Amino acid sequence: MELAQDILLRYKNYAEVSYLDPMRNILRTVTTPQNIQNVFGDIKFVLATEGNDAEIAWTYTTAGIDFQSKGVSITIDNGVLETLTDGWYLFNVGSTEINISEEEAMQIALNRLDDFSWTTIIDGQFVEVNDYVVLEQPRTVQLLPHSRDEPLELVPYYYITFYLNQVYPDNINSIGVGIWADTGAVRDCQTLTSEG
Repeated sequence: MELAQDILLRYKNYAEVSYLDPMRNILRTVTTPQNIQNVFGDIKFVLATEGNDAEIAWTYTTAGIDFQSKGVSITIDNGVLETLTDGWYLFNVGSTEINISEEEAMQIALNRLDDFSWTTIIDGQFVEVNDYVVLEQPRTVQLLPHSRDEPLELVPYYYITFYLNQVYPDNINSIGVGIWADTGAVRDCQTLTSEG
């Protein structure tokens, strides 16, 4: 943890920003390197360690929403800094309003799938794929704030993944639907492959 403290101090001196001070104070509370997840005020702290490797993240959180893009993270590989990312200074919270429940978002997304299709090429011909089958389970719902009207303002957004009954042309095995949590409007609907 000394390396992480040193990295944060050096970065603070370079960037000349005060928002790193609470993060340094949180890191000082770690006495032994172990897996930790805790919330300190409006900062969610996550530490994952294994041997000389560590992933450390401070994420802005408010109203029960983790604004993942508004955060600072450090990755240490074999005792050496691998990555330092900082989106804390870049992003603002545009809204914390959630008017749509996960269940409502799921239903909105299912309704969107009723008329969703994609086009692929099979044997040199364009073919519309619209006869896919969505599985009842598994389905995943994540609350992942995204930018909407202003590119650097984050707004609560559900991302729902529906898995399909088989792998379809173009290696498509699932469909992701994004829904704004305040309005219930569908932002996007996209095919996903088994490669990620």
